[in-house]
Amino acid sequence: MGVQHHIGQPTIALALAGGGPMGGLYELGALLALQQALPSIRLHHLPMYVGVSAGSVIASALANQFSIREIADNLLRPDDVEHPIHPSLFYSPAWGEYRHRITSIPGLTWQAIYDYLRNPRDESLLESFTRLKQVLPAGFFDNRPIERYLRKLFQQYGITNDFRKLDTQLMIVAADLDCGRSVVFGHPEWDDVPISTAVQASTCVPGLYVPVRIHDHYFVDGILYKTVHASAALDAGADLVFCFNPIVPYCNRQFLPDAPEQTSIIREGSVGIISQAIRAMVHSRSVTGFRQYQRDYPDKDIILFEPKPDDAVWFFANEFSFRNRVQMVDSAYRATLADISQRQDELNGMLAPYGLAIQPEHLNDGPSLPESIRQRRRLSPHMKRLRTSLDRLENQYMD
Repeated sequence: MGVQHHIGQPTIALALAGGGPMGGLYELGALLALQQALPSIRLHHLPMYVGVSAGSVIASALANQFSIREIADNLLRPDDVEHPIHPSLFYSPAWGEYRHRITSIPGLTWQAIYDYLRNPRDESLLESFTRLKQVLPAGFFDNRPIERYLRKLFQQYGITNDFRKLDTQLMIVAADLDCGRSVVFGHPEWDDVPISTAVQASTCVPGLYVPVRIHDHYFVDGILYKTVHASAALDAGADLVFCFNPIVPYCNRQFLPDAPEQTSIIREGSVGIISQAIRAMVHSRSVTGFRQYQRDYPDKDIILFEPKPDDAVWFFANEFSFRNRVQMVDSAYRATLADISQRQDELNGMLAPYGLAIQPEHLNDGPSLPESIRQRRRLSPHMKRLRTSLDRLENQYMD
């Protein structure tokens, strides 16, 4: 196999940013809407994908020709598919890290006492004990289950876990913790890393997960230095890039100056405050980045989709709830369809050079996701495999 671009044809790419599990839910719903609005293209048969953080999970599946619907089924119908996506994939305690840090306490304690006794005028006893901050774990959770899930999924379906063997170009971005730079897995110098391992590195939220070691470097979440990384696709030759960025700050329309304590985000405590601060910083950087893209790539087209900033459902939702997950994807699907409908003339002007057009009849809401999920019959494992095989044969025939 290998990456194949058709000479003379424009290259269309998909760039998916992060945002944790909630970001992945938004991207699934938004991608379902985009696929409905543009049925003439198949989002799982594009020539180029860029994935960052949660977006890398979806991008890696799309690059291996899993359709958006198949990915949604694995997330939203966990009791009905062979490879369900459970919250336990994302929140497995890092027991090994805890043990390593705890066993370091005696040595750090004696070192602190020794340094104080050697030169008591240099620092106080309390100051010498500040080195005990090294006891804090590098991360509270282990995201190796994400890597194992993808590796087994690819093995089960007989598809590749090797960047070099893909028919499309997949780029997964992570941040090199010690060098202060972004690394693009899938580029020649990093394409020997398994796709599942690259996804593990890109989804490693700093402080939440233990950094991932690859080639004697430690990697964390790819959004650390840049948000969407659309430039990776543009530099690789993409002409049109569909970008999805779930990370936007919440605009609290419910805030009342007469009752600030009852209506402010401060009610959510430190978690809500930190979440809002991170969203604001990341989105501000994203806005600056997209303005720079317009200057650096004037002959390229970028179409950006983001959730509405005043959507309280997204900010306060519980992604652990199955019901909430379905509703979140459905909400993103409908909101994106409405956004596409509102921007139809603008988008068609950008899509026309690529032979694409959004037709009004493709923007009608279908049945809600909860209803469509109930309508899909529960199949035996053998029938599930048969259905998947037939779907893939149909895709190959249509191509």
